[in-house]
Amino acid sequence: MHLATYVELLRKGEVTLASSLRVVADGYADESDVFYTGHRLARINEDHVESIEPYCGRFGDAESMDGLGFPPITEVRRGSIGLIHDLQELLLLGTFVNSTWTLVFQGAQAHRDEDLIELCASAQAELARELAWCTSRMKQAAPQALLVAQ
Repeated sequence: MHLATYVELLRKGEVTLASSLRVVADGYADESDVFYTGHRLARINEDHVESIEPYCGRFGDAESMDGLGFPPITEVRRGSIGLIHDLQELLLLGTFVNSTWTLVFQGAQAHRDEDLIELCASAQAELARELAWCTSRMKQAAPQALLVAQ
């Protein structure tokens, strides 16, 4: 069953998103909103990992996921242009995780797994807020980053 593969992909995506948020938060510690919000959002993704782990293996063995997903952000760029680029990468990673939740949600509905359906809906609502924050913060930083030479 391919649902097992996507549940595992989802778990790995949430781990990657959480660690990437922490790297960006720590890398831009001088931007207090990025620092505090990044760590708060990372904790939400870590909670998602804990919530999805009981489902790993429930639907069989996951197949190889080589080439699926996104690499984590392991270091930040510098300056305001670096911030918008790092936020853009977080947005891409978050969008991938969100779309994976959508696919798992569809599988959960077909499997009639009410607990997993509820988890998917809850996680997607939280991810929507994360994606909105990334977009909003990019918009805030863009004028300065794009028009003022540093």
